Amino acid sequence: MPENRWLLPPGIDELTGPAARRLELLRRRLLDLFDSWGYDLVVPPVVEYTDSLLTGLGAALDRQTFKFADRQGGKTLGLRADMSPQAARMDAHSLGFKGANRLCYCGTVVRVDTAAGSRAPVQIGAELFGIADIEADFEIIALLLATLEASSRRKIILEVAHQKVKHWLRHLATSAQLDRARLQQFIGDKRLPELADYLRTAEVDKATAARLNALPRLMGDAAILPEARRLYAQDPLLAEAINEMERLARHIAPRCPQVELFFNLSEMHRGAYHSGLVFAAYCEADGVALQVARGGRYDQVGSAFGRPRPATGFSADLRTLARGMDGVPAAAESVYAPLPAPAAEAGFWDKVAQLRTAGYRVKPGFRTEAQSSAEQGCQWRLVQGDSGWQLTDFATG
Repeated sequence: MPENRWLLPPGIDELTGPAARRLELLRRRLLDLFDSWGYDLVVPPVVEYTDSLLTGLGAALDRQTFKFADRQGGKTLGLRADMSPQAARMDAHSLGFKGANRLCYCGTVVRVDTAAGSRAPVQIGAELFGIADIEADFEIIALLLATLEASSRRKIILEVAHQKVKHWLRHLATSAQLDRARLQQFIGDKRLPELADYLRTAEVDKATAARLNALPRLMGDAAILPEARRLYAQDPLLAEAINEMERLARHIAPRCPQVELFFNLSEMHRGAYHSGLVFAAYCEADGVALQVARGGRYDQVGSAFGRPRPATGFSADLRTLARGMDGVPAAAESVYAPLPAPAAEAGFWDKVAQLRTAGYRVKPGFRTEAQSSAEQGCQWRLVQGDSGWQLTDFATG
């Protein structure tokens, strides 16, 4: 029995026909969008030395990175699993900007794990380096929302959290001698009875317990933020985080009224490298909200390359975005152009070139090819008439 040599590895797939066309159309549309916002395209390498690829921001990707030895020099190479760290390296080392630096990228990344679906997503994203002010976060979030609107007309939900909540929890756990990992698990997973039982067992004072027990309940639209501000007015880190969330609501809500903002003060599952506002975008389809993009602030990026920089950005899987596209433009009309005999070629190729310039898809038909197969999907046929080469509509013969 012959082997199934056409099988692909688990989590690796391919695109053909309309799906491939849809992906490419969206790639061009989004990169043009990023360019109109002033973001410069970068093309990081697919392979890098792991001591660069997994340094700093990339350290969290060690288990997701395919590694192999370089036959030229013997050092370990890695296939990129995320392009954000590469953009950070380019900002810190290759470009050397002193002020704001806006970069965007699009390309395939490869990951070891199959738990998240595709092991080879097409990652598209934008990063803004060099600006610590929250206005940079506003710009990135607005660009993310514009990206989703250019990709789909489905309902968009933006979940907003803040890493300073985790920093506050770490300080509180240390001072009260509590198990920070258990606190984060109970709060992040909304396990309210277990959280309350743990705080009672640990004999946490009533005021502190009340602030901790309230945290998982603080989820919803901007109406929850005044209550959160009241509860944590005496906690500087939390007060600062809530203030930034309120500023975000005031800025984004009128600018993008069609987007539903959802604030979550108990988000505990983001990476340790994030330092400020973090967010995840969901598109609702058939009553189910699917996460399609995520991002946030990650200051001090570039430290591993000797140049710490504030930064914020987002990324998404272009394949996921393309699956939700509405109203994909139809392909250009196709022309079947059977190759004439060599003696009758005069003007044929000039006419083919003119048609292609005019926007037609011209498919020459080879003399040895069955016409019924060659003309499949074509609306027009190129024929030689009394006045030269001209188009004939298949529908009218």
